Parts: sequence; structure tokens; C-alpha cells
Amino acid sequence: MLFYKKLITLRQKQKLMDFDIIAPSPQIAEYVSHYWHFSTHTCHHNVQEVMPTDFFLPSGCVYIIFNRQHHTIYSQDDDNYFPRAFVFGQKTFPTAYRIFDEIDVMCVVLQTFAAGLLFKIPIIELFNRAVDINDIDDTEMKEMAQRVCYAPDIKASIFAFENFVERRLAVADFYHIPRLSSAIRSIYMNPAIRMRDVSDIACLSERQLLRIFDSTIGLSPKQFERIAKLKRMFYILNNNREQSLVRMAIQAGYYDQAHMNHEFMKMTSFSPNTFFNNLDNHEQLYVEYLKTSINIGKRLILGEKEYKK
Repeated sequence: MLFYKKLITLRQKQKLMDFDIIAPSPQIAEYVSHYWHFSTHTCHHNVQEVMPTDFFLPSGCVYIIFNRQHHTIYSQDDDNYFPRAFVFGQKTFPTAYRIFDEIDVMCVVLQTFAAGLLFKIPIIELFNRAVDINDIDDTEMKEMAQRVCYAPDIKASIFAFENFVERRLAVADFYHIPRLSSAIRSIYMNPAIRMRDVSDIACLSERQLLRIFDSTIGLSPKQFERIAKLKRMFYILNNNREQSLVRMAIQAGYYDQAHMNHEFMKMTSFSPNTFFNNLDNHEQLYVEYLKTSINIGKRLILGEKEYKK
């Protein structure tokens, strides 16, 4: 039986786009964080004139994106349309995109360590790339993408994807996952932690830790730490917008505000002041993406029991 629960439903201004955040089935929630589904229901012939540029920000997660209609998401960085079904590897800089024409897109947001269990390639090969699923040597994944893209509705698409996940998990190698989870949690809880201490917590050498992060998560522990600081910054902001940026920077684990400004600009393309002062003016899709990122960080920072209170 398909589990289907919408967490957030939004209607963008001028009713051009519906945006849903959908929970995964409980049995795979440890590996799939959530789904996005965004679609346009309009006969407007110039959607691109009214839909703004948005961004995929670094989040510490791998995305799998399925265009359920046709190629309508345009990468402004590459000056080309994204593929019909593609994987966004770990990112350390923002990717700008725009929507052209009507759209029906499902995005799978994987948990931090899950990509290494679902893909048959080292996840570092996807680093800072959007890779067409047809270019990955994985027949079962290509067949899954076809079923998801051509399913009659979003519920059937999710059902097709979750069937694939369950089959992959049944034969996955979980040997390093407990150690990896300990390392991830330690980085979120202590943003200034040394990598030597992270490897000690994970009971791995620093070289082993780097190799496992590369193959399973898709970036180095140090790069992941940078993303964790950014997400912690969003979490702190979400709880108290009245704090000074200097105080936020120290709490998030940066050396000082100059360090935070530099990192923030690299990963969002905005200065902190510009971003935070105009947060309420961003399109709802962007804001909800940001809130979702905050909640992922909050869950890891506080722990599952505290998060659910």
C-alpha cells in the first residue's frame, strides 16, 4: 500500500505553480528525506516572463529529479535544459535555474548517506554535476526512471521510486553506515570540530573517513563541514532573526563575520545581509526549500526525539 502524506502545500502568486513537500513511506524514511512535487496548471504562454530565477543550494543531500512532462527546467549556468531524469550530486555552489512552459516535476531528496546505498558508482563522481540517468551504467535505475516519468500521477511515480529503493536496500552494504552516521552527527553538533576528532568518533583513520565520505556521501568531510555550517546558520536565523550577524557567525562555527560572509557568498551567491534582508521577498518555492533545509539540520542537531517535540 502506498503511503502518501503531504507535509506542505503552496500556491505561488498568480496561481502559476503548485508546490508540495511529500513525506516518504515510513519504511524508507531513513534513506529518503522527502519529495518535492511542483507543477504549473496554466495556459499562460509566457511562464518564463513571470516565474523568477531560483537556485539549488548546497544542502549535503543528493537529489534525483524527474521531469514528468518534458524538458522544462533550464540551467542558467550551463545555458541548456536539464535532462528528463537526472541526478544532482553534492554541491558546493548554487545552481541557477528557470522554468519554461508548463511543468510537472518530482524531486527526491535523499538522506545524506543514502546515495551510496542506491547507486552503483562512487558518489564523488556526481560531485557538482547534474548527470543524466541515461548516462549511468545501471539498467535497473534507467527502467525506474522511465516508470517514474511516465506514471499517470505523482502517487504512482512515488510508488515506482519506492519500489526501486526497497529492492536496492535489500542488497545494499550497510557496513560503514553506523560509523558514517556518527561522523555526520558529530559535524552537525560541533561545527568547529577537527577532522581528526571526527575520524576518532567514527573509529576510522582520517584517510578511511575521506574515502568513505567520497564514495558514500559524495564530497570530503571538510566540504561537508562547510555545508553543515551554512545549514546551522539558517537554523539559527530561523530561531532568532534579531541577532547580529557577528553573533550568528560565531554560533554557526565560523571564525568571524568576514569568514561567514566569504563562505555564504560562495555557496548562495548572496551576501548574508542581502539574503536575510530580502528573505520575505523571495518566491515561496525558494523559501520553503530553505525551510526544509533548516529542518534537516535541526533534526540532526537536536536528535530525532527532541525534533519531534
